[in-house]
Amino acid sequence: MFSNIIAAVDGSDISFLALDRAIEIAKQNNAKLHAIYVIESHAMSSSPLDTSGDMHHRRLEKEAAETIKKVKKVAEEKQIVIDTHIGNGHPGDAVVNFAEKNGCDLIVAGSLGKSAFDRLLLGSVSGYMVKASKTNILIVRD
Repeated sequence: MFSNIIAAVDGSDISFLALDRAIEIAKQNNAKLHAIYVIESHAMSSSPLDTSGDMHHRRLEKEAAETIKKVKKVAEEKQIVIDTHIGNGHPGDAVVNFAEKNGCDLIVAGSLGKSAFDRLLLGSVSGYMVKASKTNILIVRD
């Protein structure tokens, strides 16, 4: 039924539940599996004189790398091959664009991300993806 699946991960527990579900579906369908972590660009400073923005970006890159490392470990433990990606920008846009550019036929994401504050600023990323994507989407709830 599905041949190319992407799981959106942000380091939250719910995103790892979504990853587990994506792994199950990929195994059932003998599908290719991707995972993407998106570094939110709205959190960066645009001033060239603001070095705190650079430090913050480095922290976000480290968080992304740690999350992807954990994703790879989960996939290895569940004996599945996974392609991992780190993107930048609005998480909803980045996931939807990745899915469309790479021919994914299913996006799997958690119902809530890691930050209630970000949801207030941006709206629900999963809700955004449901509205913006032409790809099938599975929203995993806690």
